[in-house]
Amino acid sequence: MYLLISLLWLLTFSGFLTIISEKRVEKMIPISFIISIFILYIFSFFRMLHIGYYVILGICSLFCLLFIFCLFKRTEIIKEFQSNYLTIGLVIYLIIFVGINYLYRNMSFTHWDEFMHWGPMVKEMIKYDTFYSVPEAFLMMHKDYPPFYPLLGCLFSFFKNADYAENRLYIAHFSFVFSLFMPLFSRLDRKKVGDYINGLLMFAGILLIGLLVHYTPDASDNALFYNSIYVDWSLSALVAYTFYITITETSNIRYFNILLCFISLVSTKQVGLPFFLLGLMLFIIKEFFVDKNKINIKQIIISVLPFILYFGWKYYINLVGALSSAQFDSTHIDFKLFFSIAFNGGGETWQQLAFNNYVSALFNRYLLITPIKLNYIFSVLLITSILVLLGIVYKKIEDTISVSIVYFFGSIAYAFLMLLLYCFSFGENEGPIIASFNRYMI
Repeated sequence: MYLLISLLWLLTFSGFLTIISEKRVEKMIPISFIISIFILYIFSFFRMLHIGYYVILGICSLFCLLFIFCLFKRTEIIKEFQSNYLTIGLVIYLIIFVGINYLYRNMSFTHWDEFMHWGPMVKEMIKYDTFYSVPEAFLMMHKDYPPFYPLLGCLFSFFKNADYAENRLYIAHFSFVFSLFMPLFSRLDRKKVGDYINGLLMFAGILLIGLLVHYTPDASDNALFYNSIYVDWSLSALVAYTFYITITETSNIRYFNILLCFISLVSTKQVGLPFFLLGLMLFIIKEFFVDKNKINIKQIIISVLPFILYFGWKYYINLVGALSSAQFDSTHIDFKLFFSIAFNGGGETWQQLAFNNYVSALFNRYLLITPIKLNYIFSVLLITSILVLLGIVYKKIEDTISVSIVYFFGSIAYAFLMLLLYCFSFGENEGPIIASFNRYMI
């Protein structure tokens, strides 16, 4: 029954968006996840999380009504809907979705962060019908974490009468991760036999990417790609999805889709803010230097609303009295002391160890070992080169140069940010051992 309800949500919600947008369903699948999460987000502020779920069901019901109406009154819309909805990509995603439900049907937590906060966050939200940040919610740490992924877990818990279960968090997590790849399938034509083969090859390639990341060495707590709900891997996919949409989307949903990407990034973890800034930089380059568009109100909303959401969450955290996590607290950073650590051997012993171990790891610690060994610096150079090469091959020089510049300098800036956090925010226990380095840097 749980699988049936979740499938009905997926098919009807994405179907509704497909009809009103007149776009391919592959593009609507990830948007369905994001919109559903933010509906729950809004109602959680008013301690009515469960009402958000009923609103989502209402939207699903609208699809049925709209479909019946068009079936009798607007047959031309039905023909276009069939073309946009009955696609190779939808079939592939349904196979993925059912496969995820089967493979993770008996999965349970095995990693520290899952027990300590990712699981309890969802449990407390269901219990109190609001965010886990409220004083009465029992959470050992990270009450200040933005709620995007816990809300995703709540959504899939609601599919079975708000019954919390660890395996459903895995199902929710990986269903969302794989949905982010679905726009790649939107150009496949079900009338072309060759596109079925292309679809299968793309599907195999996506699974392979997951396997390559899964076998990263020295993963913290042995939390790898396919065996944990740690959000770092999913956040990487969300960043890639944001870049892809920003560069490739040209339809009338472009601005709305980019806005959803940006507000999602700032709602994942504190580190989502710099990733949003990278996406915003790419958006500005694309809008004003590549496409040479004039400034408009939509661009302003896209640029400003994520900041409002990010700082609005911080205000809410202070309002309910939740403690901030020191791990990502930038207020401890002292640039004068940092330069002393870097060049004069200043600071405490643990800070010197954190600095030296981190810099060494950038060049010497492998993030991937299959099919080739890649450290952070080499991986940044390799991916930048591949992006430039793709631009030359597909004659999209301006777009790929934009992505390459943002990716390269963004990766350098991100590496510097993490160095500062290890030296000042992670503390004397986690800083010197550069805890979770592979998970944060891959």
